[in-house]
Parts: sequence; C-alpha cells; structure tokens
Amino acid sequence: MNIQELREAVEKTIYLSEIDFQYVIQDLVEVCEESEEIENIEEIKEAFIQAINETDVIYYSNAMEFLMKEDTSLNESMEIAAELGYTCEKLNSETLATLLKQQRMLEELSEIF
Repeated sequence: MNIQELREAVEKTIYLSEIDFQYVIQDLVEVCEESEEIENIEEIKEAFIQAINETDVIYYSNAMEFLMKEDTSLNESMEIAAELGYTCEKLNSETLATLLKQQRMLEELSEIF
C-alpha cells in the first residue's frame, strides 16, 4: 500500500475520514513520493489507533444526534461501555457516543489494514 492508496481508503470511510490524515502520518512517513510503498505500516496503524482513542463527541446535542442515528436503542453503546468497565453512574450521552464512534472508526480501520 502506498500513501495515495491509504489516503483514498481513509477518505472513503464515514468516520475515519474525520481524522486529519496528514497529522496522523506526519512523523511516520519520510518525505517520499505518494506512489512509494509504505514501509512502516504497523506504526501508521498504531498512529491511527491513537488518533481514534483521542476522538471525542462533545456537546449533548452532537452526542444525541449521533446516538439517534447510530444506536437509538443504546444497546450497542451500552455493550461497549460494559465491556470497558463503565458503570451507569459514569455514563452520559457524550461518553456513549464517543465510545460508539471510536468503535466505528476502529472497524473502518480494520477494513483498510
């Protein structure tokens, strides 16, 4: 896979495309042609995972809009929260939306790599 192919694959995703591609790869890809093969693909994957883990859904209205679109029953987001050890007292719409969005991004990343 080369830089251009990776960029195109990320741009085709729904959620992963929200991450700043250049920011993620800036320190990991030496100055090279877009068509050159990427040598440190695992490091780039790890950088994307770190960027995903830093992603937050902020503001109640954004969280509710995301949850209404992606998980109206809250089953999936509650399941993710339970797997990660969250208790009901620690949950709110922003946390649930963030966890679900991060999960969606990780799923998209696994389709690319």
